[in-house]
Amino acid sequence: MDLEGLHMSIDYVGSSGVVLSTEQKAALQSSLVIVKSNYKFRGVKFWGKILGVKSDYFIVQGVSKDELKDRKTLYSQDCVHWAYCQ
Repeated sequence: MDLEGLHMSIDYVGSSGVVLSTEQKAALQSSLVIVKSNYKFRGVKFWGKILGVKSDYFIVQGVSKDELKDRKTLYSQDCVHWAYCQ
């Protein structure tokens, strides 16, 4: 899901049982704008939420000029602090 249409897409997939809380939606939207700016990404896509045993993870992927070579995947547990997947 692209950053621009994220709020509508999240509500759309909510009918299939994948639901984010209001706090998570708000934090995710504002945080992805900051991630795009700080990491100098041309675009940011939200991949989804992984439900873990101990905690949940949010996955996003940022792309730069060359979308195949300059692709970085990041994860977060709180939709605020992001780290690279290795």
